[in-house]
Amino acid sequence: MVIVARIKVKPLRSKLRNDLERFEEKVIVEEETGCWLWTGTKAGGYPLFRHDKHNYAHRFAYETYKGRLIPAGLEVDHTCDDSRCVNPDHLEAVTQEENILRRRKDLLGSGKRASSECVSGHPYTESSYYVNRHGHRICRECQRMRDARKRAKTKSNTE
Repeated sequence: MVIVARIKVKPLRSKLRNDLERFEEKVIVEEETGCWLWTGTKAGGYPLFRHDKHNYAHRFAYETYKGRLIPAGLEVDHTCDDSRCVNPDHLEAVTQEENILRRRKDLLGSGKRASSECVSGHPYTESSYYVNRHGHRICRECQRMRDARKRAKTKSNTE
């Protein structure tokens, strides 16, 4: 005997509406900058949002609110330089090379506004970070905590 389950399929519009509701529940608007700051789950400082083919909230926001797909070979750049921002007006599809160039200009002080804090919320001051060989700012406090966890794990494995 074969039992077939019947699944109620909602129309696409209803699914998109539910996804938009879920998305908007995780956003707060920063009045000063206009950034839509993501309050949900993050990975590597970038907002996560599960929706069909998307894992990142900024990619979902770009395609949903701008009404166009991200072209092949391009990635979404945060023109406000805040990786937590999902405001589609602050998102632009660019090549990886352009995205890297923009980030390096930030670090050299000749580009867009650089982020004022690391992804963990530690403020960037002249002495609180260093620039690694890839041109990325590394928060000294976050690095100190990573090193301490690594030492503790190594110590527990040797005992």
